[in-house]
Amino acid sequence: MLMRSSVTITIYDPEHSHSDGRFVTVGMSAKDNLVVVVHADRANGIRIISARRATGCVHWRECWATGAPNR
Repeated sequence: MLMRSSVTITIYDPEHSHSDGRFVTVGMSAKDNLVVVVHADRANGIRIISARRATGCVHWRECWATGAPNR
């Protein structure tokens, strides 16, 4: 399980959704790290494009802490 809690923020990423719908999800990992996961929903499942810790990323930390995307 990537996200340890149900408290996550998922937003649609229209800038990078050329051939498939891409989404960005922010949440806490099982090791209590704030992580950013970029993924695409496909007919046969979810494709993870990128998953990384949100170190030094003030935007995503504020987004997750307030519970709302602020793009």
